[in-house]
Amino acid sequence: MCLRNLYNTQMQYNFTDLEVHHIEPIAHAWDKRLEDDNLISLCRYHHELAEKGTIPAEELKNIILESTPLVFGEKI
Repeated sequence: MCLRNLYNTQMQYNFTDLEVHHIEPIAHAWDKRLEDDNLISLCRYHHELAEKGTIPAEELKNIILESTPLVFGEKI
């Protein structure tokens, strides 16, 4: 969110107060708690917005899909 300057970003290049957000909450998707495509690093401010649903889960999922590097040998 910060890098994309979305949702009232306070500092675009933020290296402090970073937290990991579970896009699908652990309470609803325990089996996805450690899957890379369910985790996103957010600053504390954006993490709170994501937890409240102000930042939609679908938008977070799209960011993960856009930024996931291609694995060697993976078919496109």
